[in-house]
Amino acid sequence: ISCPSGGKKFKAYLAPMVRASTTPLRILSLRYGADAVYTEEIIDKSILGCDRVERSVEVFRPSVKGERYDKNAGDGDGGSNNPDGSRKEYRVIDYVKSTAGMSDRQRRKMKTTGEPILLRIVPEIEGDRIVFQIGTGDS
Repeated sequence: ISCPSGGKKFKAYLAPMVRASTTPLRILSLRYGADAVYTEEIIDKSILGCDRVERSVEVFRPSVKGERYDKNAGDGDGGSNNPDGSRKEYRVIDYVKSTAGMSDRQRRKMKTTGEPILLRIVPEIEGDRIVFQIGTGDS
């Protein structure tokens, strides 16, 4: 972004926000021109208790800025009302809470609620424009 008076360049960032800098918001911010985005603050002990899992995830997104997208429209295939059929598979890196210290009750609950993902990064989109925030619970 250029400043009209001095011609200096300014950068646009998605500032760090508690429980708000989730993957969808970071990707949306990059799509709308952010130069860098911050993750949520992750406590060091939390990330140490995670397993790093690489997988593919299918993503649906509108192809045109401002286009309303209804994944249920069309013939029910989840993307037929998009002119370019904008389904894409991305490689993601998930940091999943380890089940090692969980009780049987917690493991049973996890089967119905899904894996507890602490952090998801999409390298193809976020690349080198993501800032990982780490904090500590110790004083």
